[in-house]
Amino acid sequence: DPLFHAYINFSPDLAPEMATRLTEKFSVIEKPVWYYLAVGSNDIPTLRKGIADLDKQLASVTNDNLKYKFEEMDAATHYTIIGRALPKALEHIFALYKPIGLKEYDEIVMMEGSPYDYLTDKYDVIN
Repeated sequence: DPLFHAYINFSPDLAPEMATRLTEKFSVIEKPVWYYLAVGSNDIPTLRKGIADLDKQLASVTNDNLKYKFEEMDAATHYTIIGRALPKALEHIFALYKPIGLKEYDEIVMMEGSPYDYLTDKYDVIN
């Protein structure tokens, strides 16, 4: 059982086989996990390649419990990415806590199944 259920990763320098290990783990998780990955467009070229490979692998995971988001920050470097990406990462992780807006309400109304079950599941995840 992991200690954390949300991860923020800015321009990582990955250990060998880390992309494979993350992909394997995220494919079988049974509880929601949020993972945010960002890189700058002017980042270190060797890091950008490894991050692009990691993104491809994580984007291929079909587990609904993985809440994955990748962003490339235009004109950001390895050292300037944090100031721009951190607010976006936190917004991604805590989006579930927002009040229900018109778009989400419309989705709830149109879905098959009970709105009560949807809300119960949502609040269980929040807890």
